[in-house]
Order: sequence, then structure tokens, then C-alpha cells
Amino acid sequence: MPILDLNEKNLAYHSDRMRTLGPDQARLRGKMTPSLMLYHLRRTIDISLGKIPGVGKPVVPLGLRWLFRLVFFEWFTTWPMGKIKAPDIVVPTTAGEFEEEKRLLLAAMEEFVREAAANPARMTVNTGLGPLSLAYWRHAHGVHMNHHYRQFGLV
Repeated sequence: MPILDLNEKNLAYHSDRMRTLGPDQARLRGKMTPSLMLYHLRRTIDISLGKIPGVGKPVVPLGLRWLFRLVFFEWFTTWPMGKIKAPDIVVPTTAGEFEEEKRLLLAAMEEFVREAAANPARMTVNTGLGPLSLAYWRHAHGVHMNHHYRQFGLV
């Protein structure tokens, strides 16, 4: 399955994948529960929309940011399971009730798609990758979501 950006054309695909996830879905790798994964994805969308206080300065040097983008979002978009740990700012330790987390993520996905369509050149900061346009975030979210679809056997 090709990786699909999170945009108007592919929103239904991504929403359908999330709707197939169940609260007791077995993960193939990693440590996140389904509820934590939903919260984690919503948190990354909130970061891409500039909603998370404290996210504003990249912590990775400029040259490495470009390398990370190329390696993890262009060349090797099928990430190894359980080998890469996201920064603490996007890794939840607790999450809400499963159905509420799913509802909140689906709403965040719709909000992101609307904002990215209206303002694709808008820049927000990813602490690892630096400033990214919402147009690029579309792709980054698609790669990231695909990683978690594979984690829970949704593709």
C-alpha cells in the first residue's frame, strides 16, 4: 500500500483506518495501547497546527534536520517497529477513554485537512525537523500514520 498524505483526497482513507481500530486491538510491535496511539497521533496534529505551548524551537541542528527529513520521510518511509522513540512531548503516558480519543483524533484530522488546504504555506515547528509548511506536514502525517497502521495491523 502506498503512503497517502493526510489531505482532502485521502481523508476518508485515513478516517476509515482509524475507525477500524478497536480498543483491544493487538499491537504487532511497540508499547502503545490503541488509546495512547490515538492520543499520540492527535498530539502530532496539534503540534502541526501550532497548538502545543512549548514547541517552538528545533532541538536538532539544521543540517541534521534536512537529513532526517530525507531519510525518514522520503527514502525510508517504512520505519522499523519498536526501534524509534518519539520525543517525550508527543509520547503520552496516559490517554482518555478509547472512543473519546478516537473522536478527538478524527476531529483533529478534519481540522488539519481544512487548515492545510486553506493555508498550505503556513509554517509551524517540529522539534526534530524544524519549521515545516502545512503542505509538508500533510506528507509527514501520512508517513507517521502509516507507521501506526502497520503497528496495529490496519493495512
